[in-house]
Amino acid sequence: TESQFGIGTRREGFPWNLSGTYVQAIPHVYSIDADGNEHHFLAQYYRSTQEMASNLFRKGYQWPFHATRMLDFGSSLVDLAIYRESAA
Repeated sequence: TESQFGIGTRREGFPWNLSGTYVQAIPHVYSIDADGNEHHFLAQYYRSTQEMASNLFRKGYQWPFHATRMLDFGSSLVDLAIYRESAA
């Protein structure tokens, strides 16, 4: 089962994807270890902070997951990282 959570609007009144705009605010993505410390796991998946931030921003409008966006360290790598971190 797949899910997409976010803010949405009716197309007739305001034809914008607000869930994308919401993510484009650059969310603070982290997990918490057993000692209560934040762990910024996305950095392990990207070659630079700029690449990570750019793809996290892109995730706001490049959704849902798409296999071609896994290539060349694209935005769907964010999905994989979150999935793996959630399963750990």
